[in-house]
Amino acid sequence: MNRSTTRNTLSQTDTSCGKLAVDDDRHEILDRSILFDGFNRLTRLLYRYRKRDGGWSEPLEREIFQRGPAAAVLPYDPVRDTVVMVEQFRPGALLSGKNPWQVEPIAGICDADEAPEETVRREAMEEAGCTLERIVTACTYLVSPGCVEEKVTVFCASTDSTQIAELGGMSTEQEETLVHVLDFETCLKGLHDNRFTYALTIVALQWLALHRDGLRRDWL
Repeated sequence: MNRSTTRNTLSQTDTSCGKLAVDDDRHEILDRSILFDGFNRLTRLLYRYRKRDGGWSEPLEREIFQRGPAAAVLPYDPVRDTVVMVEQFRPGALLSGKNPWQVEPIAGICDADEAPEETVRREAMEEAGCTLERIVTACTYLVSPGCVEEKVTVFCASTDSTQIAELGGMSTEQEETLVHVLDFETCLKGLHDNRFTYALTIVALQWLALHRDGLRRDWL
């Protein structure tokens, strides 16, 4: 598990993994029905909202993709100035016409009653054999609020990037992750060159770019 070399390739924060409920008199759910319930859920929602003049909109029908809250972490080694990310196959990227082999932070869906920090510590070991040390919350964002329920809580955590696995993932879930250790400048150049297409990767790396100096002061 020892890795001695580095490869140079390529607001408010809600840290709850519970269901987010916002109740006011500016919207009303008229009907809700489940169209499909498998690995993910598709829900038909009939709703209306109050317009600026105080009147109600006409009823609107939308299909909402539901998969529950998720959490992600960008492990950062302040000693070596390196970032740990994983590469795995993403079928959604394939259908969009992008490279399905995405380089991304470590992430996973929160288990029932599991706090986001617990999720990323578990996923870090499963996907990269990576032990997270100090951890800070970066942000919580909505994936696509017009049609997707999912929210993602993003963390950054200190780690020793020489003590990780080369391959990870849960074999019971047919998951295989290739682990990358990238120096920070390589990641920054990737951002400038638009090499990353996954929103989570862009969000996490941009946050690190803004806070890297402060993290190194605190963690070194």
